This record gives sequence, C-alpha cells and structure tokens, in this order.
Amino acid sequence: MSTDKAIGVLLWLICCISTGLAQTSLPHTTAAEARESITTLIQAHRLVEARSLAESSLAEWQNDSAFPHLLGLIMFETGHVERAEQYMQSALKLAPTDKEVLYDLGIVHLAMRRYEDAAHQFQTLIQSQPSNATNHILLGRALLNSNRSVGAIREFRTALRLEPNIPLGHYHLGFALGSLGKLDEAISELRLELRRDPKNPAVLSQLGHYLVESGEISAAIGYLQQAVSTGATDAYYDLGKARLQNGDIKGSMEALQQAGSLAPAANVFFLLSRACRKGGDEPCAQVAMQRYEALRAKEESTGGMATARIH
Repeated sequence: MSTDKAIGVLLWLICCISTGLAQTSLPHTTAAEARESITTLIQAHRLVEARSLAESSLAEWQNDSAFPHLLGLIMFETGHVERAEQYMQSALKLAPTDKEVLYDLGIVHLAMRRYEDAAHQFQTLIQSQPSNATNHILLGRALLNSNRSVGAIREFRTALRLEPNIPLGHYHLGFALGSLGKLDEAISELRLELRRDPKNPAVLSQLGHYLVESGEISAAIGYLQQAVSTGATDAYYDLGKARLQNGDIKGSMEALQQAGSLAPAANVFFLLSRACRKGGDEPCAQVAMQRYEALRAKEESTGGMATARIH
C-alpha cells in the first residue's frame, strides 16, 4: 500500500472513530430526550448504561421526577429493592399525584412486604381511578397480606365486577376466601380460574391445598400432581399429606422428602416422620424427627413458621 493510501485509510479511520465518539458522548439537549434515551435503554435491558445516563440526568435536572422514577425502576430490575424505594420516594416528593410513580412504589412496597404502605399507594390510585381493576387486585393483595381478609375479598370482587376476565382475579379471591375457612367458595373460585388458565401451577397448587383441607383427597392428588409437574415446588408437602391420607405410604415419603430438600420446614419433617413410621422405616422416622426438632427450635427462635404462605 502506498504512503498516500495508508494516510488516507488512517484519516478515514480517525474520522469514523471521532464520529462514533461524538454519537455516544453527545449530551442530550433536553430532559425529554434524556428520558426517551433512558427508557429505550431499559427496554433493551442495557441497565448499566441506563443507570449511568439516569444518574447524570438527575444531576442536571434535579427537579424532574422522571429521573428518580427511572432510577427506581432500574434498581428494582437489578434487585436493589431498598434503593428502588428511596428513588421512588424522591420521585413522589417531586410529583405527589403521579399515577405511574404511585403504582410503581406500591409494587416495590409489596416486594418489600411493607403491606400497609403498599395499601396506601393503591388506595390513593383508586381515588382517582376507581374503575381500574388492576389497582383493586393489588390493594386486595396488600390487605390480605396484612391480615385484612374481609377488605381484600371486597377489593377482589370489585376487580372481577369491573373486569370479569382479569388474570388471576378468581385465584386471588379464592385464596382470600380460603384464608377465612370458606373452603367451598374458595374451591369454586379456583376452579373458575383454572377454566381461564388450566396449567397455572400456583392455581393448581392452591386448589389442591384447599381440596386436601376439605377432605377431597382423590381430587386433591390429581391437581397436586399436575402442579408439581408444572413446577409448583410448594405443592410437594400437600401431595405428601394427601398421599398419606390415601394410604400411599411410599408415594407420601417420596413427596415429603422432595418437599424437605426444596424448602426445609418443621411441618414437612414431622409429617415425613409419621409416614416413615407407618411404612416401617424407623431409621427414616428418627432422622426426620431430629430434623423436625432442630427446625422447630429455629422457627420458635425467629418467631414464626418458615412455611407461612405469602400471597
């Protein structure tokens, strides 16, 4: 290659590199452009770049609620829930009536198990959007998890009245009814949900659970077997319990051992000890009882059962 050609190629490369640098480092001239770019990066799952741009934009436009809101979304997406909550609160101070901020902060509080705070956010949204079924569902979840089942049932029924086919509407209502011991109504609601979504593992598992509680063991086993086959690992305990009541000792032991390996809890090993003893396997029963006693002591020291269901 001649010297002139080499210089020409070099100049072309420098030009290309300079243009590329200019394109990537060119500052946004307006907050709207920055918001659009950050949103695009989030949608493309380029979260490191999105965070960097959002942080620099927040430094430049400190009174724009969009940037702490977007940073909250990025933090939540990357598993930094407490940081997400802090940014969302900052956004809410700048825009107290922003519906998207209120909604996302409510979701963050649900994830943090701060149910009273989540309920406040969704109640505020419902005041301005009374016909939004999703907000009623989310308020119902917050109420249910703060032991206000009656209020939760009211919200779930309202959501279903507004949007009869809302995903998981009947599931949430069935869960709440079951928490009050209204098993027949709960089972009916869960069967309605299965008509809409026949392979949902959470619905299959919860339906199986309530059928066990109501004594419909054969039906329960069918749903619970479907649940575990679709990935509902929490269904193994109920499956083991149902099989034990149905006289299938070996099947019960297998399900309970699987439950114990996936989510060790005192009640699992207590029932496994009973199944082993009924099956004539005393060493298995003794080992299971030892695990039960150790886990029970741990659960008592932490003030609750490790297997408490969170909705």
